[in-house]
Amino acid sequence: MAYKSRDTVVMLSDPELMHALPVAVLITQNGVICLANTASLVLLEADTLHDVQGHLLSDFVHTLDKLRSSDRLQQASAPEHTSQPNKPAEFRVRTTKG
Repeated sequence: MAYKSRDTVVMLSDPELMHALPVAVLITQNGVICLANTASLVLLEADTLHDVQGHLLSDFVHTLDKLRSSDRLQQASAPEHTSQPNKPAEFRVRTTKG
């Protein structure tokens, strides 16, 4: 992606773009957090990526929402749903501070 800054075109790589987004973005593999952008770190009250990287995503879902969150992830990853947009949902989160 490119944007213009004082007559200079600046190209952003994918990781830079992800960190520039104002919304939380977490990238997981098999439920384990691999990457998190700045907004995610703020949301999870993490000082660095190391504070969340390698942890299960479910570690940060509030106990009262774990079953609903797990069901939603299983449904969204089912082969018949992978090409469909994922509807928005809200879940309570636990931070690195508890």
